[in-house]
Amino acid sequence: MMEEIKQFLTLESYEIREDQEETFIVAGDDDVEKICCLKDGVFFGSVACVSMNAIPQGKQAEVKDLLLAADNGISTSYFSLTRDSSGDEMITLSSLCTLQDMGPEDQDDIRSVLQYLSDDVKAAHKLLSPFVARSSVAS
Repeated sequence: MMEEIKQFLTLESYEIREDQEETFIVAGDDDVEKICCLKDGVFFGSVACVSMNAIPQGKQAEVKDLLLAADNGISTSYFSLTRDSSGDEMITLSSLCTLQDMGPEDQDDIRSVLQYLSDDVKAAHKLLSPFVARSSVAS
């Protein structure tokens, strides 16, 4: 099913920028790179927003509280703290959907996941930009 997803995304004008065995990076017209994978029939998409290292030590707890707030403006994706390959703690946005047979409903779900991430990363930029240098937040 992974190859079907990639073919579908290519037809939808997404560019597959990096293709590994279990994950791939895709970007659309907005140029926001989304890390995607398929695990047990669930399609996951994630965007790294900013490294916690870019946030002053005294503001990190406040930022974490903001990420957990129900009224933070991020309604379709969820924030998480992950470690990148260098060990830095990253604030990421993620969204997911369960796939059945790559029919029209699944295609709509994949489109939605990627669009939600694109929209939500813009809102995350506004949310996080007061705490970090402008160039540190994905846009």
